Amino acid sequence: MRILVAEDDAVTRRILETSLGRLGWDVITASDGTSAWRILENLKGQNPPEMVLLDWMMPGMDGIEICRKLRSTPGFELVYIILLTSRSDTEDLAMGLMAGANDYITKPFHPAELESRVRGGERMVKLQTSLSVRIKELEDALREVKRLQGLLPICSYCKKVRNEANYWEQVDSYLSSHSDLDFTHSICPTCTEKMLEELEETPIQSAKLLESLQQLASGSLPDSSEVVDADEVVGTEKTLDEAALMKLVDGNRELASELAELYLTDLEPRVNEITAAVGARDGVRLRSSAHALRGSSGSIKAENVSAAAGVLEGMGQSGQMDGVLRALEVLNVAVASLRPRLVLLAGEA
Repeated sequence: MRILVAEDDAVTRRILETSLGRLGWDVITASDGTSAWRILENLKGQNPPEMVLLDWMMPGMDGIEICRKLRSTPGFELVYIILLTSRSDTEDLAMGLMAGANDYITKPFHPAELESRVRGGERMVKLQTSLSVRIKELEDALREVKRLQGLLPICSYCKKVRNEANYWEQVDSYLSSHSDLDFTHSICPTCTEKMLEELEETPIQSAKLLESLQQLASGSLPDSSEVVDADEVVGTEKTLDEAALMKLVDGNRELASELAELYLTDLEPRVNEITAAVGARDGVRLRSSAHALRGSSGSIKAENVSAAAGVLEGMGQSGQMDGVLRALEVLNVAVASLRPRLVLLAGEA
């Protein structure tokens, strides 16, 4: 804490400077009231003192006048003021406190009293600083809350919302960018029951997807060929090898759920990046984004997505972009079949 000592008596000023400095405080001294006020004005906004010890009677401006100026000058309202005075009458002390002083020390003072008074003031300064920080945080939070007030256009079908730039985005993405909310992927009981029924009823046709992947890898997939629909690959073992994943995490279901949650968080941005790279025919960008998805998908044992991403990575590396739209189509099919299984797994966390 920084302390300004304004005392016209050289001996008392030196005692105060030495005593306070020895206790660890940063001390600035002034020999009269006018010099003290000049120091305060010069340091305003540049590490000003949080506390001032003012002699009541000084040449130029006295301690009472400085008190009043501090309390009426923006930026100095919270400075902690201790008056140094030889006056002990109740009326005099009341005058000093009414002028804006927080405390007083009667001269001649004992070193122990000086330390205790200053330490008490230091606690108040720290409390005021802490409260100021909390108030600013609350004001910032209030501004963020106000940004979420008002009408919010939402699509009746896909449930995307329209942001300030007139673009449509997912609700969780919008709220994350406009607040401190963090979202986790889960699934409600009703949707869980529905999804389980769909998984049980859907035929296993991973061979068709793998055939498409093999054809893409060899470059032999005709433009007119039909790519397998998402519904046809849901439920395949290659979509998500849970047995291999559980073996990887040593049977820790909670860890597996956490991994599914982390993967889902990055899945959509990575697919969007790949899609953007395909649209721009940017091989370097495609290689990098597909490589990242291939690696994470392989780690979580999502073989179909990993294989589809690997095909796109190879296309980006070679610069041969023929059939890249078909490859992207296959990737989207694989992702669509993987997502519900991971949502179920993440929901177990």
